[in-house]
Amino acid sequence: MSRRGQYVLAVALLTALGLSCREAERPPARLTVAFETPVVTFDPHRHSHTTTGTVLFHFYDALVSLDRDLKIHPRLCRSWLNPSDTLWRLYLREDVVFHDGRPLEAEDVVAALRRAMGGDRASALLHSVRDVRAVGTRVVEIETYAPSLGLLNRLAFVPITPRDAPERIDVPVGTGPYRFRAGSTAAAVEGRRFERFWGRPPVFNTVSFVSLADDDRRAEAIARGEADIVCQYPPSKWEWGRGQASMRMLSASGLHVVMVVFSLAEGSPFADPRLILGYSPTLPVMAPDEGAARRLVKEAGWPADRKVPLDSEPTYGSIVRQLASVSVRLDS
Repeated sequence: MSRRGQYVLAVALLTALGLSCREAERPPARLTVAFETPVVTFDPHRHSHTTTGTVLFHFYDALVSLDRDLKIHPRLCRSWLNPSDTLWRLYLREDVVFHDGRPLEAEDVVAALRRAMGGDRASALLHSVRDVRAVGTRVVEIETYAPSLGLLNRLAFVPITPRDAPERIDVPVGTGPYRFRAGSTAAAVEGRRFERFWGRPPVFNTVSFVSLADDDRRAEAIARGEADIVCQYPPSKWEWGRGQASMRMLSASGLHVVMVVFSLAEGSPFADPRLILGYSPTLPVMAPDEGAARRLVKEAGWPADRKVPLDSEPTYGSIVRQLASVSVRLDS
């Protein structure tokens, strides 16, 4: 199961439960979701951290969303037009308010997208955007450098902040189903049901996100009563988890791709051309030749017992541990 699929699990469960909630019923008090790592920031445009994005989308919303089949659905944007190859016109909902009570308007969206274009993650998502502007209070126009058929898909991952969002956001103020109540990047994050949310009301009065770095503790969090949902469930504990009567194991396909990048900096063994991994369309297809590969490794002076350090964000800790457990012998 892909890492992205695991992150989607927690959100999908909350959304699915929300659809079954009757407004006349009193919602349950609390839901606690456990992740492997804590959030790294409360600023939705200044990170590329998947757990952080998953948590913050409970406080923020986007113009559109993607379902599990990658179909686009309206969110803060109720409809859109593509009047020319390089122009998108988005029409905003009229019933959306921020957590501080202010209505969502086109200037907020313009400011949020411009702010995101200078961020770490969203800047890559919006690299095709030349300009964004407000047309009145309910219409936003996005102009791209060239035809950009995937723009709407990428907008699903860009949270909308108010027009006066500070340079550094320490307290989330969005239009999402939960209003930030308490927490920090080093502690559990808690949200309170936002009664003026434009969509279907969330099931739970309070949602809490906790980080449990230890695999054993995270695997047993439900059985211990520490969490109701565990994301990034440790692969080493899958069989144990499936055998627990009090737990249900769910999986979902996702979009996330984890890449292993080899350093070519001076001092790195991969700076030697004989050890470089890659692809060139100008070279003919070559059959695998294990003997030649070993000769190149030997010529490069690679000791048989040499280890290569793996650096990673904490989000990918379990993947790095699995990679580190793989041993490749070059001396036989």
